[in-house]
Amino acid sequence: MENNNEPLNPLTDSLHCLEKDFEAKKENVPKMLGMIGDFSDEHGLPMDFSTKLVIVGDELISNIIKHGYEEGEGIIKLRLLFDGDTRDFTIVVIDKAKPFNQLGVENPDIGTAETLNRIGGLGIHIVKKIMDECSYERKEDMNILTLKKKF
Repeated sequence: MENNNEPLNPLTDSLHCLEKDFEAKKENVPKMLGMIGDFSDEHGLPMDFSTKLVIVGDELISNIIKHGYEEGEGIIKLRLLFDGDTRDFTIVVIDKAKPFNQLGVENPDIGTAETLNRIGGLGIHIVKKIMDECSYERKEDMNILTLKKKF
């Protein structure tokens, strides 16, 4: 007889997904970042990996609230996926704000004083450096950011 009561191994059991809608407000950013941190912790991912994912989430979500919705009302859907087989972690951020491709910001020349004194653009540069894959699409009046990182 097979024992079906054994606990799942979060690093080897295939695809895990969590999705939630949040109001696009500054005060909800900690809840969204907590969702990312808790999800990665639940799946046994190391603290440094989880911290990087939270940094990425903070940058993307803050930009959507500030520039996409321009601090007006709206919803941000956060979808997290972890594939225990391929060891891929995916963050999908979906909103219905105005068309806004944060990934389209040019990478700054980090070595210049002008860049170091500049406001904006460095966060997305960090996101692109942390993640293995970053993509944006505008579909059915939605901005869809998909970011992947292999664990």
